[in-house]
Parts: sequence; C-alpha cells; structure tokens
Amino acid sequence: MPRSTVRRPRPAPTRATILGRAMVGVLAAALLTGCDAAAPGPAEAASPSAPPTPTPTPTAPDARPFPAPSAPAPTPAVVRAGAVELALPADAPTDRTGDGAVEITLDPATGDPATTLTLRSAGTFTLHPDGSATIADDGTAVGGLSAPAGTARFHLLAPDTLEVSADAETATTLGTSGVVSARWGDREGGDSLAVDATAWARHAGQAGVDVVWAELVAADAGVDTATMHDQLVCHALGAPDKDTWNLEPWRPDVGLVQVLAARCNPTG
Repeated sequence: MPRSTVRRPRPAPTRATILGRAMVGVLAAALLTGCDAAAPGPAEAASPSAPPTPTPTPTAPDARPFPAPSAPAPTPAVVRAGAVELALPADAPTDRTGDGAVEITLDPATGDPATTLTLRSAGTFTLHPDGSATIADDGTAVGGLSAPAGTARFHLLAPDTLEVSADAETATTLGTSGVVSARWGDREGGDSLAVDATAWARHAGQAGVDVVWAELVAADAGVDTATMHDQLVCHALGAPDKDTWNLEPWRPDVGLVQVLAARCNPTG
C-alpha cells in the first residue's frame, strides 16, 4: 500500500509576522519612490544650473585731484604824493620826479587789475575831455593824473577808481603840487600875478590847471575871478613852457574863446 504523503498544516501567521511584512513593504515602496524622484525620466532634461550672480565691484572714490588753491591776488602797491595815496598794480614801476610827482607805468599785458588805479585817501576822480583826471577832496583839487600816453584812455569804474584801457604799455603821472611860486608885480600898468607852475602842472592838461588854481585861490581869495581863470587856462594850453604865466585881474572878462584869440591878454 503506497505511502501517503501527509502535509502538515502551516501554522497561522502571527500578528508580529504580519506587521513585519507590512513594514518591509512600506520601506521598499519608499525607497523606490525616492529613487524615481531623484533621477529624471528620459523625456525630462536636466535643468541647467543658473549662472553665478556677479559680486558687485565697489565703486572707487573719485580719484580726480582737488583743484589747486588759486594764488592770492598780488597786494597792490601804494604811492603817496602830497595828501594823495593811490593803489597801483603790485608790479607797476614808478619813478618820482623832482617836483614830487610820480610817473606810473602800466602794462595791460599782465592782466587785470594791471591797469586799475584806486584812491586810498579821501577824494574822487573827475575825467576831462583832454584825457587827464583831477582828484578832488570835498570839491577842492588836491592832485591829478596826466592823460595816459599813446592811445590809452581813463575810464571811471567808481568815484575813487580808474581803469586804463590800453593796447600797449603806457604811463601817467600823479601830481599834487601845482605852483612853485606866485608873485605880485606891476606889468603893463597894472597888477600882475607871475605864476611859476611845476613841471607836472605845465603838462598835465586840465588836471594841472585845477591844481594850480586851487593853490592860487587858497593863497589869495582875490584871485578867484573869471578873467584870471581864463588867462590861466590860456597859458596852460598855449604857452605851457613860458617862464611865468602872467595873470592880470584888471583885464576884461570876455570869455575863454576871446582870451585865447587875444593870446591870453584881452584888452576889451
């Protein structure tokens, strides 16, 4: 009789076995899922990496040099003649003459304020058609400047400041003394004042006349008449180098034109 095979019944799985199998399945699924997420599929290209953000270069401080400090303006020179003080450009040459006048050389090529003259003493300038300039203090002439040489001209920048326009070096002379001597005498049967004017006043134009006249009137108020003044102007214009300018108070007052026509000696 054939031997029968007896199968033993499998023991029923325990609860621990069931739980262990479940945990194994969960772990396996998690591992498979993680691998699938990390590896791109065949149709999915890997995302290119973004270029690195450049680090900003710090802005360098302004390397431009500071402008050099401007050189201080040259201190003007000051010349004195009589009661007048006049500020000149620092490098303006001066030359004092025998009668106390000061010749001033101005060169426009050296730049502003190369041709600027400013009073440091009390007074104001008055310009005249002949190019000269009178310096007056409280209405009385105390000095003057001869017309600048050549084609140069004075221009009034302020009551106390002159500018000289010039294309080349020029010169002017500051004078404050007009009379060397003035003596009364008798001439042609009447009183006559013989005036010896300074070298500056003889060639300073109207400015020289103003200074001479102020000194004559200050010395003798009786001189202050129209005919005496016209005779003085006539001598300064027509006979500047005559030894003395003879002024007669008895000559008629006929106006400057007639005095000039009579060669400074009007008779009526």
